[in-house]
Amino acid sequence: MASSQKSSAWKYFDKVNENTVKCKICAVQLNYHKSTTGMLTHLKAKHPSVTLATTEKERGPQQTAIASFAVRPRQCDNVRAEKTSALIANMVAKDMLPISFVEGEGFRELMKFVEPEYTVHARKTLH
Repeated sequence: MASSQKSSAWKYFDKVNENTVKCKICAVQLNYHKSTTGMLTHLKAKHPSVTLATTEKERGPQQTAIASFAVRPRQCDNVRAEKTSALIANMVAKDMLPISFVEGEGFRELMKFVEPEYTVHARKTLH
């Protein structure tokens, strides 16, 4: 019966009847209700040296690590560059900053960190 089952727990259990399974390691009988959860719990608690789900197919899909999302660098394409320029011009106007603000060392350092691929316009070309 183990060959037709999907869970790796079936390698360690035999089905006695519709509602009972028997551990091949210690011969304990467990109630079976169409789920291998009890069998897996038994194996982890009573036989911790047993290795379960050794292949990716047996383990099922894995959650994607959050780091994989941060690894891809964002591209500063033309649309993003234009939007950034418009926002900078808007900030200068709203906050009544001198237009030379965009040439300041601190602002350029900030922009290099926030958007490394963006080229900060000189005050003469700021829209």
